[in-house]
Amino acid sequence: MAAAFATSAFAGGGGSGNVTTDVRKGVLTVTGDGNNNWLTVMPGIQSASYVITGDGTTVDGGTDPVTHVGITRDLKIDLTGGANNLILVDTILNRKLFITTGAGDDTVLLDNVVVDLAKIEMGDGANDLDINNCDIARGKTRGGDGVDDFSVFDTTYFGKFDTRENNDIITLDQMSSQNKVLVKAGHGDDTATITNLTYQKINVNMGRGLDNATIGNIMVAKKGLFNGNGDTDTLTDNGGHTGPVTTTGFEVVN
Repeated sequence: MAAAFATSAFAGGGGSGNVTTDVRKGVLTVTGDGNNNWLTVMPGIQSASYVITGDGTTVDGGTDPVTHVGITRDLKIDLTGGANNLILVDTILNRKLFITTGAGDDTVLLDNVVVDLAKIEMGDGANDLDINNCDIARGKTRGGDGVDDFSVFDTTYFGKFDTRENNDIITLDQMSSQNKVLVKAGHGDDTATITNLTYQKINVNMGRGLDNATIGNIMVAKKGLFNGNGDTDTLTDNGGHTGPVTTTGFEVVN
């Protein structure tokens, strides 16, 4: 997981390449160059401003942080491939957040982010995604063909997580919404730890493969379904559930 990152800067300085930035009609776009782009995006001092800082990666061709003002709409980050590291912190967006990393072993950290709609596409590779202390009114998060490690903690999130193929790791803890969350693990020997969730509906499908799931303290108003999906899957159920929680498709239940 991306827990080794600080929330204000990278500790390694291992980035390379250059990212370019552009503002049009209140939308900030950050575009990578396919190298190993390392950057932090965070609010500036002025209202509706953002500061983009590279670590081993230049921003608009320079080594100094770049500040843009007048960001009243969306934030779009497309790193176009490479082994990228992205931190986005302390951000309030009344509109949309788009993050695309491209193919490569990427790490993304969202910390204290409030957004109406977030679409995160990690791409193929061994990816780490941490979402901490965020409020995402609508979300769609997708991994790629590689070992993905998704960790979400203390976050409001309505939407879907899809890790796609390979042996993925999903950790969801202290999450909630007045709506639903969907988790699709895809083909592979996946591991999921899902605890302390409060939702109207929860639907978890572990996909094909030899999967392991741990659940506990699940609170649902309408329906909670955890499906191992038929191979030799193992469920550890620590109980403490409230509402109609159903498990199926697990051959070993502890």
